[in-house]
Amino acid sequence: PPLESRVGKRTGRYPAARLVVLLLVWGFWALDIVDGLQTQGAIRGTPILGALPGWREFNDALLALGNKAHLTLPSISTDAWAALASNLILRVLVPSAALRALGMQWRDMGLTLRRWWIAAPFVGIGLGVYLTSGLAFDRLLRMGVVLLYPGLTEELFYRGWLQRSLKRYVRRGNAVLITAVLFGLLHLPEFLAVHYTGMLPLALTNIGDVILTGLVWGYGMTRTRSVLPWAAVHAASNLAGL
Repeated sequence: PPLESRVGKRTGRYPAARLVVLLLVWGFWALDIVDGLQTQGAIRGTPILGALPGWREFNDALLALGNKAHLTLPSISTDAWAALASNLILRVLVPSAALRALGMQWRDMGLTLRRWWIAAPFVGIGLGVYLTSGLAFDRLLRMGVVLLYPGLTEELFYRGWLQRSLKRYVRRGNAVLITAVLFGLLHLPEFLAVHYTGMLPLALTNIGDVILTGLVWGYGMTRTRSVLPWAAVHAASNLAGL
């Protein structure tokens, strides 16, 4: 068959399975957050993933790796290095391998700089605020770490994969909304247990802010069809505390 036909068949394979994979990853991500909060003592109870074979060993290995990275580059904490490694493995490498096996092409993941200029003003504002205190190496290093996680990790998962997969089953606006809501809900355990301890109305109010942010980035993704500019916006917003 013509090349266009073969490409169409590859990119169209197993769309339902890809969506199921992404929802399972989201669910495991939520459990991982709760498990981490239980391990820290912020939430009562035995860590929820403690019985999973190899889970503790995996986290211990990441902490050991994070400690080595911290000794080399001490401006980033051991826990931050370990979190970066964990998220790149569990939220980027593993899902991307599964999605590729189910027919998703690299060019369908939005890993381009198409129409980057739409996001440039937002990146400029965020970085401008962050860099007002200087261009020290440790600040530039932190900028790179935040660009990878949460910037690239979360935007690739939510806007690059999940939002695009949902568009096969619902209207584009609904796909943006559902993705933004799931993005916001993943922040709820930490908001409720750490930032606004026990104050559910205040936690939900701030989750609403996260959802609104997700709507803006989701709409931006529909305009640019590119993840990378919004990963940069996400990182710049976090760095500036916006």
